[in-house]
Amino acid sequence: MPTLGPLPGVALLGAGAYLPGAAIDNADVLRRLPAFANADDERLCFAAEGIRTSLGLQTRHWTHEPGTPLVHGNELTTVDLAIEAARRALAEAGVDAASLPLVIATTSTPHRMTSTLSAAVAAGLGANEAAAMDVRTGCAAGLFALQTAATYLQHARGPVLVVGAETFSKVLPSHHKMALLSLGDGAGALVLGRRRDAVLRSLFVRSDGHLGGLITTDGALPPTADEITRGGYVLSGAPEELASVLPGKYAEAIGAVRARSRAFRARTLVEAAPKLGSMKLGSMKLGSTKLRANRRALRDAWKGARVLVDPVDLYVPHTTSRPLVEGVANAFAIPLERVWMDSIARHANLGSAGWLASLAAARAAGRAPAGTELLVAAVGGGMSL
Repeated sequence: MPTLGPLPGVALLGAGAYLPGAAIDNADVLRRLPAFANADDERLCFAAEGIRTSLGLQTRHWTHEPGTPLVHGNELTTVDLAIEAARRALAEAGVDAASLPLVIATTSTPHRMTSTLSAAVAAGLGANEAAAMDVRTGCAAGLFALQTAATYLQHARGPVLVVGAETFSKVLPSHHKMALLSLGDGAGALVLGRRRDAVLRSLFVRSDGHLGGLITTDGALPPTADEITRGGYVLSGAPEELASVLPGKYAEAIGAVRARSRAFRARTLVEAAPKLGSMKLGSMKLGSTKLRANRRALRDAWKGARVLVDPVDLYVPHTTSRPLVEGVANAFAIPLERVWMDSIARHANLGSAGWLASLAAARAAGRAPAGTELLVAAVGGGMSL
């Protein structure tokens, strides 16, 4: 798909996030694993601290105990999380839900096999006049929703609600250490509208369905008893292949943004970034031994693209892990003091809600006031970026 931008007048009016229940720290996660069943406090604390210092992961939030039977009706759903985050974003923006003409929702963990998350969210908010639509492009879905909202705002005033929510705890493989540590439940929301002095400089999105199996739940729908027994509805993937295709994807995205940047002779907001973390059923891991090669490829692509990104005031990445985010920032010559990484420690990977919730947190901390030049990024299942 061609790169879009600049899209004048697109403004962020408000943002909100919601994390369910109490925070679950690294030691709490490790206690759930057979390898740590008899571990004393000293061993647990040592392992938990090692995870924090090496990956930046510290806590996450769950609506469900992974690996236990689902109790529908007694647990929070993706809809519940989305509604709460949306309410907070609307409150910050000073927007009445009843005035929304469009609600866009993103998720990889919907509450129903059919129907839409967005319609349920709109109903729960009282947005009774809004059109409602879902976007399902994995962790990159927030970018696709942003593109849809920004395009709409070229023809209408808005405001538009974009909300992402995930309940990964309901599809986590309970015996995989890195899956439990790296994925959490939560929601993030943005309210977008029109302002004369605002602009979305550039946006690039693309999907490659041939790579859809790299991060997925591979069980067919509707569910069957055999597939449930096999584990077809828990997260799985192919990490080595994922690592091998990432550099080319980022080179493609950066090259596309370069063309748009040169055409408009303007600083460019690049909507492409790495998610080098990967998952595999039976051997789940976070990160890749090919990180150095990926960094070199990214640097070469960035040098060739000659995209003007300075001054980027704040880079809000997808919440994978600290070394991955730092590696990308270094490859793109983005100073680490301009990278928002607090959310990695606070809630880990929230899928399609990740950068939405992170941006809300950055705004709440005073790091993204009006006029901030933002860079946001995600790559996820589909494969989409």
